[in-house]
Amino acid sequence: LLKLFTRAASFQGSPREIVLAFHVAYRLHLRLFPLASESLLSSRTSSFLEKISLERAEYIKALDDEIFALTHSSTEKVFTESNLSLQEHLSVPVITFINWSLSYGINALMNTGFDNQARDQFDGLHIEMIGANIMMDGLGIRPLSTEFDYSVSWHRITNELFREEYEQLNNNPAVL
Repeated sequence: LLKLFTRAASFQGSPREIVLAFHVAYRLHLRLFPLASESLLSSRTSSFLEKISLERAEYIKALDDEIFALTHSSTEKVFTESNLSLQEHLSVPVITFINWSLSYGINALMNTGFDNQARDQFDGLHIEMIGANIMMDGLGIRPLSTEFDYSVSWHRITNELFREEYEQLNNNPAVL
């Protein structure tokens, strides 16, 4: 995940597009490594952490800190370059965490047994991009999704940063 996020942070686009690249990376991670993605939540539980060595726990925390620093830096650029001020109760760390949680939650639910009439309505949609756009539009980060087609950015991110991985997915139906 850290490797994919590092590549996402290197995307040559607007700060908002870089934040969107993290969503692409998270979705890609889930599709390439479904078991590892599912274990992310359980590996943060107290029952798991009490069973591993202190060194391993510190290693996991250090990786999480690196990922958070990457996403925090990009989120900070969004507000700096957009000349947006944050509401009193919001901060860049809070928005970074909410954005990360949004991405994780959407991907986790999309990869579970969530299979009903609502799911059928998502076919062909980049629901992760829609979630990210709702959040960033709500914060007033321009251009809004009504002013710019971020699906073009999604495809650009996929092709420029993660082409090899998506080709691997498309050639291997077992990981789709």
